[in-house]
Amino acid sequence: MFAAFLNDEYSGEALPIIGPGSLTFGEATAIISEAIGKPLSYQLISDEEARKRYSRISGSQEETEAHVALWRAIRVGRLAATTDRVERILGRKPIALRQWASENVHSFLN
Repeated sequence: MFAAFLNDEYSGEALPIIGPGSLTFGEATAIISEAIGKPLSYQLISDEEARKRYSRISGSQEETEAHVALWRAIRVGRLAATTDRVERILGRKPIALRQWASENVHSFLN
């Protein structure tokens, strides 16, 4: 994927980083929990609560609103589509979150 940053071939394009299938937040949480061997749970919060929490670290109201809108879009499945972009850019199929989590378990435990 870094090749996309090293030349102008993809300049101005949005490059979604998508695995071989779509996952809910709950499914992703379960996969990471399994990889690290510790119980984790996904707890849905309202947009208002997300806005309140993110605004504490956000650089601006616009940034906060953009994050809340993104989380909402993921939560309701508007971004659940998969593409072949990773394979076209990297020349290989994307790896599943389960594989990525097991290969990067140390990042979660530090």
